[in-house]
Amino acid sequence: MKRLQQVVSQLPRSLTKAAVGEPPPNRLPLRLRNELAQEQQQAELLIGWVQGAVVLTWNALYALSLRTLSPSGLFQPVS
Repeated sequence: MKRLQQVVSQLPRSLTKAAVGEPPPNRLPLRLRNELAQEQQQAELLIGWVQGAVVLTWNALYALSLRTLSPSGLFQPVS
């Protein structure tokens, strides 16, 4: 029973290792790690600005679009 619990507790780690592979060793030089962290931060900022621009564009298009219902907002079935 104890062996089964051990196997079940290691299952997520084993599945991740099988799907993605072994994680890379954390033996990169400090200079390179700092450079990669800086590039990642800049990329995340750029992605955030692009996402914000997309949201603002869609909001502007929605605000400028024509309404489909009458101003009274009552539902009128098609006969």
